[in-house]
Amino acid sequence: MDFGRISRRHLLQGGAALTLGSAFGVRSASAAETTIGFIYVGSRDDYGYNQAHAQGASALKKMPGLKVVEEEKVPETDAVEKTMESMINLDGATLLFPTSFGYYNPHMIKMANKFPKLRFEHCGGLWTDKDPKNAGSYFGYIDEAQYISGIVAGYSTKSGKLGFVAAKPIPQVLRNINAFTLGARLANPKATTQVIFTGDWSMPVKEAEATNSLIDQGVDVLTCHVDGPKTMVENAARRGAMVCGYHVNQSPLAPKAYLTGAEWNWEALYPKFVKMMASGETIPNFYR
Repeated sequence: MDFGRISRRHLLQGGAALTLGSAFGVRSASAAETTIGFIYVGSRDDYGYNQAHAQGASALKKMPGLKVVEEEKVPETDAVEKTMESMINLDGATLLFPTSFGYYNPHMIKMANKFPKLRFEHCGGLWTDKDPKNAGSYFGYIDEAQYISGIVAGYSTKSGKLGFVAAKPIPQVLRNINAFTLGARLANPKATTQVIFTGDWSMPVKEAEATNSLIDQGVDVLTCHVDGPKTMVENAARRGAMVCGYHVNQSPLAPKAYLTGAEWNWEALYPKFVKMMASGETIPNFYR
C-alpha cells in the first residue's frame, strides 16, 4: 500500500483508531508548538486561488513555534469536515483555514459548533452574527485591483470587446466583473465585457472552450475569476489575445500576452492573524 497517497481524511476511516494513540503522543511531545491547518479545493500550485493561499501558508512556516499542515484537492462536501477533524484530532490543529467558498456553510459552521474552543477562519466574507463566535470570515477589496486591470484592458483593446471567464454568479465574482468593466469604460467608454460562466471553480475544459468562444466573437483582451487562470491565460495567448491575470502572477505562462493582474497578498494577512491571536487580540469575525 502506498501510504504517501492516502489523504488525512481517509485516515479517519478503517484503522484510523489504531493511529490515534501514537498521534496524540507525538503532539504532546511538542505541546509548545501551535499547529495551523490549511485546506485547498484544488492543487496548491494551480497558478491561482489555491496557490495564493499556499503562499500565505508558507509565510507562516517561517515563523517560530508554528507547525503548518495542509491538504489539497478537498471537495466542497462533507470531505472537508473529515479533513478538519483529522487535522484537529491527529495533528492537534487549533486554528484552521478552510479556504474555498463552498467550505463555509454547512461544513465549517458544523465543525465550529463541534469544537467551540478552536478557531476557524474562512476566506469569502460570509460570516453573520447568527454564526458561531469561534468562526470568522475574511476577504479583501480585490475588485479595486480588478478596476485597475479594467483600465489597462480598456486602453489595450483594439476591438473594444473584452472577455471574462467566470465560475459562478456569486457576489464576489459579480463585483469583479463589474469593477473590471467600469475600469475599462473609464479608458474606453465604448468598451463592452462579455461573460461566460463555467459553473464551477475548476473546469479546465469549459474554461478553454469559453476562452476560444470569446476570441471567436472578436474579444481581444480577457480576464477571469476561476480558481486556476492558467487555462485561460495560455489559451488566450496561443490565440493572439492579451490577458489580465487573477489571484497570483501568471506572467511566466504568457510573458508576451500578460498585461497586468489583480493579485492577493495573503503572505501579509496570515502572519497578522497569528500575531493578533498570540497577543490576545481577538480577530474580528468579519474581517476586510
